[in-house]
Amino acid sequence: MKKKTIKSVTEMAHLKLNQRIRVSAKHSISFNNGVFTSHEHDETGEVCASMEYPSLIDLHSTLCSLGECGNAVMNVANFLLEGEA
Repeated sequence: MKKKTIKSVTEMAHLKLNQRIRVSAKHSISFNNGVFTSHEHDETGEVCASMEYPSLIDLHSTLCSLGECGNAVMNVANFLLEGEA
């Protein structure tokens, strides 16, 4: 399948509106209405907390500070470009 040419992070995110990507056992990310949201999950997988971010850069910084940086960046990029969670 041919990849689309994407010019911005926002444009990439618009491809996958209303979907959520799991970046670790404890965190997932969604994008709705121009806002990235990080969701924290408890042991059962239920969302126990959510925080909104104005950009993917802000979200990335937070995930890095939580020790989730390694997988998060690649997972988000793959998800936004190809829809793979």
